[in-house]
Amino acid sequence: MGAGTPIPQAILATVEPSAGSYSLVLRARSGASETELARTAVAVTGPILLDVTVFDDTVRAAVGDTMIEAPRGAIREGRVALVASGPAIFSGLSVGALSIYTFEFVTRRFASFAEHMQSHDGKLPVMTTGAFGGAPATAAAVLAGHGAAIGAIMTADADPQARQALFATVVAALGIGLSKAPRTVTTARLSDASGTVGIVLQSPEPLSITQDLALSFTRHIRVWVWDLPPIVLPMPVAPARPGVDLPHAVETIARFALTVPRTGDTAAIEKAVTALQFENGQVRFTGRGNSLPAAAHVLRAIATPTGVMLEIYDPPGAKAGARREILTMQQVASRKDLAAAAKLPAGAIGVINGGIIAWGHWVETDLAVPVTLLSNGDETAILVFAPGGAAWPAGQYKLHAKLDRDRWANTGAPDPEQHYHDEATLALTW
Repeated sequence: MGAGTPIPQAILATVEPSAGSYSLVLRARSGASETELARTAVAVTGPILLDVTVFDDTVRAAVGDTMIEAPRGAIREGRVALVASGPAIFSGLSVGALSIYTFEFVTRRFASFAEHMQSHDGKLPVMTTGAFGGAPATAAAVLAGHGAAIGAIMTADADPQARQALFATVVAALGIGLSKAPRTVTTARLSDASGTVGIVLQSPEPLSITQDLALSFTRHIRVWVWDLPPIVLPMPVAPARPGVDLPHAVETIARFALTVPRTGDTAAIEKAVTALQFENGQVRFTGRGNSLPAAAHVLRAIATPTGVMLEIYDPPGAKAGARREILTMQQVASRKDLAAAAKLPAGAIGVINGGIIAWGHWVETDLAVPVTLLSNGDETAILVFAPGGAAWPAGQYKLHAKLDRDRWANTGAPDPEQHYHDEATLALTW
């Protein structure tokens, strides 16, 4: 701005004397005319800081808590000048830009939810009730006193402060302590006098089971599945000659047994089959109280590079039963005493005795375990209880977490990025 050059347009923000006091004033100058836009009284007791903010449609002037605004109108780009009338000192000038659009958000340290959960170090220390002082409490007693309140407090619209209060009460009643700020996902096995009654899950970032995270708990078990009910095969075969044909090959023993079907052995055979264990060319029982008739033989179908084959073992007793033969399924099908086993799938186990053929196989499966969940206020710690505080048996467990979260409101137009889905599983064994 050159000396003496008139300014064609401007917004003026001034602090000026007014009736023995001072006023904060906004004016607009356009050509030769000047218009007062806003005015308010302001207290001045010393040096002042005049803050002028220019938006696209509004000009705002403020001194301390006193503020006025006025429309900006057609006055757009231009320069900034400091103007004084009478004695005045300007001690500083600060100019900064305004963000057109801002929003607050919290960044995550993990690239994905799966990475977040997999920061778990695989450890599962024991956290015993009463470890932080006081008489050791059982989970059953604590849940009996506070469990009824968990359902209402673990909802999306529940008060987080109320949830934190209940969480703190339960933790104090159990007499346990939690980490203040874990850097990774951690788990601990909660134990009382009855055994393992829960899992304590902690995270450096929220795991919101009240909003968008589903937790499920499963136990890995082996289940015996009968492929078919026991089959009785009465086959008219000439009796073997004691002392001449017996003991002889498996075929002879099987033929002799099939001449006199003993259906009364069915229940004992069913029970015994589920207790068989194979190792190093032998078969034995995993526990006590099982036995097989002396004439029985154990069959097991195994997978080999050349196809399914059938192993034949002597019956286990005080000693392990030895493997007698390994046959192809074509060989099995050609023998009358074994033909019923010719279509057994790999993994099937059976027993043939006295005309009774019983077989089945083990199935690996995950059994859903019901749980009661309670988190703290910000959902960085979760207590996973057995319902009623009952103890879980030792074994292999999985804690599965599934996250479903909308990144933004669904506008109706398909967008694969609008919804975020991810899953992770923690394996826990004790």
